[in-house]
Amino acid sequence: MYGDAHAPGVRPGANLLRRAWQVVEENGWFLTAVVIVVSIVAPYVFAYLRAREMERDARDTEKLRAYASARRKALDKVEEDMRSEYAKNGAANNAALSSEEAQAKKLAEIDAKAARLGVLPKGKGRVLGSDPTLRRNDYNPLTGVSSSSTGRGYRPTQRQRPGGGG
Repeated sequence: MYGDAHAPGVRPGANLLRRAWQVVEENGWFLTAVVIVVSIVAPYVFAYLRAREMERDARDTEKLRAYASARRKALDKVEEDMRSEYAKNGAANNAALSSEEAQAKKLAEIDAKAARLGVLPKGKGRVLGSDPTLRRNDYNPLTGVSSSSTGRGYRPTQRQRPGGGG
């Protein structure tokens, strides 16, 4: 059997095809019956599997809808609680914050705390630009030159290169 497969002139798969055809000839009625049964039963099996998958998808979808609904209800409840709390306390808080007396009281508390910690400024401070001696409107920061007689700005004059002998 194996000897003629390696003989010259015999194709490598010829023996295999011969053996497969022999199995079909010996068991042809059985193979035919299996093909017929599978072709009849397969559509019903696939329909059953598809129906089970659709039922599982429907259950999962319903679970997700129930979860989303419960979450939405919980968020609505929290939002309603926040609204009712604001309705009770928010108007009073807004009135207290908007009044000038409350602001003055808060500023006094801040000043008292600063004094207790020792961080009060030594003077009253000044508004920027209020001191006319510090204003230099004619100063150009790009060139470092001002047209006033007080000076040339912060840049020194250029020095001469060292020259000379060698």
